[in-house]
Amino acid sequence: MARWRHVYNVVVTTPPTPPPGWYPDPAGTGGRAYWNGREWGKPPSQLPGKRFWIILASIAAVLLLLAFIGGLAGDDEDESSAAEQTTTTTASPTGTTTTEAAPQTTTAAAPPPPVAPATAPPGKVMAGPESTCTSTSSAAPIDLQRAQVEVGEMAGRAGTSARVTINSAGETPATGTVLWSMLATNPAGETVQLGYKTLDGQKIGYFYFPFGEGRQYDMDGFADTDTPGEIRMVLPQAGLDKLGPVWWWSVVVNVDGQDIDSCPN
Repeated sequence: MARWRHVYNVVVTTPPTPPPGWYPDPAGTGGRAYWNGREWGKPPSQLPGKRFWIILASIAAVLLLLAFIGGLAGDDEDESSAAEQTTTTTASPTGTTTTEAAPQTTTAAAPPPPVAPATAPPGKVMAGPESTCTSTSSAAPIDLQRAQVEVGEMAGRAGTSARVTINSAGETPATGTVLWSMLATNPAGETVQLGYKTLDGQKIGYFYFPFGEGRQYDMDGFADTDTPGEIRMVLPQAGLDKLGPVWWWSVVVNVDGQDIDSCPN
């Protein structure tokens, strides 16, 4: 009995490969995994979107515009510089001969003439380290003979002083007033009086008096009258400060308010 053998053709159909995308994770994690068309793996990097390209194009346009404006400004500066160079060149043509200016002669102003030294007016003596005068007239009851003024530093006194020595003949009245004075004046007309006064033969005053102030400065002690026929007085630094460095003087004796003799005369 013949046996029939049936041959079965088994056709194995391979399912189509799914397109790339996200699918349930075949590992059973319950999540999703990315299939790139050949294997499971990481998704590809996303390409920039349309908005990115718009922004990039805008930036490029701005940069091109700035470059264009800068080029225009550079052209203007180049043209201005070229114009300046052209003007400078034109202002100084080649071959121009420059003539040197003749030297100017400056005449220096003549120095002022020297100031003439001050001179004492008539009836006065110019003060200095030592100056003197003599009296040629006769007077009574007191007759001035000679006077001397010494200016400088003196022992026991501060600064510079003026010592006045008056020599006379005759007798001092026993009654009434007698005033011995040195009158010192500077070129500006400032006058200082140095005085020694007696009343009825007694010493009552020893002072210096700046006329411009109208104030009398009384001094300690009295004039030196130890030597007969001689009186010594001292004008201190404060009195000399009223006069300054240049001044002249004279000496006067007054009896009962009347000037009876002077030196020089």
